[in-house]
Amino acid sequence: MGRFDHPSKPLAGRWSAVLDRLVGSSAVEHGDGLFHAVAEDSGLPVATKRADGWVEYANEPYRRLIGGAGAEAPFDEAALLPAEMAEGLRRRDRAALADGASRQDDEAFPDGRVALLTRVPLGEDRLLVLGLDISERSRQEKGVLESRTLFQGILDIANDGVVSIDENQAIILYNQGAERIFGYSAAEILGRPLDTLIPARFHAVHRGHLKAFSRSETVARQMGDRGTIYGRRRDGSDFPCEASISHLSLGGRQIFTAILRDITAVRAAEAAIQQLNADLSNRAIQLENANRELEAFSYSVSHDLRAPLRGIDGFSQVLLEDYGDKLDAEAQDYLRRVRAASQQMAQLIDDILDLSRLTRGEIRRQSVDLSAEARQVAADLAATEPGRQVIFVVADGAFAHADPHLTKVVLTNLLGNAWKYTSRHPAARIEFGVADEPTGRRVFFVKDDGAGFDMAYVDKLFGAFQRLHGVKDFAGSGVGLATVQRIVHKHGGEVWAHAAVERGATFFFTLP
Repeated sequence: MGRFDHPSKPLAGRWSAVLDRLVGSSAVEHGDGLFHAVAEDSGLPVATKRADGWVEYANEPYRRLIGGAGAEAPFDEAALLPAEMAEGLRRRDRAALADGASRQDDEAFPDGRVALLTRVPLGEDRLLVLGLDISERSRQEKGVLESRTLFQGILDIANDGVVSIDENQAIILYNQGAERIFGYSAAEILGRPLDTLIPARFHAVHRGHLKAFSRSETVARQMGDRGTIYGRRRDGSDFPCEASISHLSLGGRQIFTAILRDITAVRAAEAAIQQLNADLSNRAIQLENANRELEAFSYSVSHDLRAPLRGIDGFSQVLLEDYGDKLDAEAQDYLRRVRAASQQMAQLIDDILDLSRLTRGEIRRQSVDLSAEARQVAADLAATEPGRQVIFVVADGAFAHADPHLTKVVLTNLLGNAWKYTSRHPAARIEFGVADEPTGRRVFFVKDDGAGFDMAYVDKLFGAFQRLHGVKDFAGSGVGLATVQRIVHKHGGEVWAHAAVERGATFFFTLP
């Protein structure tokens, strides 16, 4: 009998004993009863095969393994197995015979089982095959491999850096997030001391913290527990970071794992916010100063300018009343113009003061029935010129959550404009309504069929003292629409208009 080498991999005790009994007797070479008895008694898959792949002998466990429980030797293994699997078995059989030495291979079979096959050459053209079912071990190893793959995948997609060190502070785990943060590749950093990633001025402090942490009963510290710490990049620059850290005992070793987050951008944003807050504070102070100056100006306008205007208007009236018969027609016309100009100036002052008060006042929101307000404004307008033929149409149910005093000012200005710009038409129609858009936004509108305006100049419409019609055509100071816009904007809404010359105008506004 030739020389038999035991497998290179260590065998379990029972398997090794079976193999010793099989190859330690000349019965294996002749296939006599003793060999068969040992093979059947082993409970393990056992077979002898020829170089051409035919099975000379197979015990019941072996036949079950290859899916041929009813097969009787000799038989061709290839007839029972898928072609690719049969060819793989035969190729490894030939390799063992060619080497003249035993070999071991993990083999997968059709029923899902995995067996470790030991092939022992019996001369030049025959093999002894002994199997060991390792399906469970294979599944466990596969599970461990899948878990490792999953764990590694999670580590690699994490934006935060994950770094593990042992009790000697040598780096033993370093994910792709850490590579991005620190600039070192895993190949460069694994095995090196953690001090590589910490600025030199913090080395001693860090060691003290780590030593105290390892002695404490705390197994984990959340991010931010220690406040801001600092890391050191490959280029030598420092950066602020937050860290959560845990430690565990693994195989008698203390393992510390830190999850690190680079907060450079956060710190920059915080600094920007602080600067913005400081700027806003300065702006608020400047605005407060401007408001005080505006109040002082308003006081000056109200008291210092009104007096001379009243004087101009009053003395002009006295001249007309007491000395009018001594003045020619041209002089009287001049005095009337002086009076009209002074009265217009007084009205402008009143409008400026009203606009200033609207800008400074606080909004007091409540449920407002705009329909009722519009009817009241319409009635007041009709009473001023009872002879005009104007139809007012006011929609019901136009409610808003707004300041009732300010909404009254808006409707007074918009309906007043409609009344004014329809005055040259013998009959007119003025409408106040509301429409709900598909987005849920509620839009109020005032529509007339009066003089309208050219949309080319719509950008000037809401500017203070901007007029699209001459004073001779329609009286006014040009402050009304500016007032409307400021009130609507103060409520967080929008105001806009559409019009055509001599085809009327429609003003829209929202009150969120």
